[in-house]
Amino acid sequence: MLQTPHHFYSPDPFERNLGQFRIIPNEGELFYGIVQDGNDFWNATFFCGSCAVLRRTALDEIGGIAVETVTEDAHTSLRMQMNGWGTAYINIPQAAGLATERLSAHVGQRIRWARGMIQILRTDNPLFAPGLKWPQRLCYFNAMSHFLYACASDLSFCAIDLSASEPHQRSRLLAAILAYALPHLTLSNLTNSRIQGEHRHSFWNEIYETVLSPYILLPTMMALVNPKLGKFNVTAKAVW
Repeated sequence: MLQTPHHFYSPDPFERNLGQFRIIPNEGELFYGIVQDGNDFWNATFFCGSCAVLRRTALDEIGGIAVETVTEDAHTSLRMQMNGWGTAYINIPQAAGLATERLSAHVGQRIRWARGMIQILRTDNPLFAPGLKWPQRLCYFNAMSHFLYACASDLSFCAIDLSASEPHQRSRLLAAILAYALPHLTLSNLTNSRIQGEHRHSFWNEIYETVLSPYILLPTMMALVNPKLGKFNVTAKAVW
């Protein structure tokens, strides 16, 4: 399987509504600019649904496109690699398409991605799937566990609710935040900024994830409990 980047010539809802199209990196820039290159280094590039070429022999060997989860693309490439097939990534756009137009469509698309990746984690967990090398396992696991950021974000905000604590508890909690959480957050943001460079800006990344987290939280939790929940749907887009 050979994957190339997804490239959009229209703004997504965030870029359009906030007037940042072509000014800040697109939401997918980090994945297609850095992450997939790293996956390729470990022979762990995964299929993203379009802008790719798949070998028919490999598909036939695994029984065709995986349809057990709503992210059939990543699931298909995982099964190909479990059967010993290689994948590759060429970081040169070969096609251009439309980004999601409305926020509701954007949220719906991300919900499907989040649910599907957690479904794969439950049904074909890469950490235990046969036929994979450990770097491949970690690359796939990283992609799947990424969508649990909604859980971490929401729970963090709940845990740091100073107004719900007694005065002496608030002072202790504030001291703990300043001593442990603040240095960690500062260091992690500086590290991410250095690694991600022009491919993602830390502030705008927080805008995306803060908006999406409440919507993604429940579907990911439901998929962890019952991976059979949810059905596939295609993101609606207009014709330009």
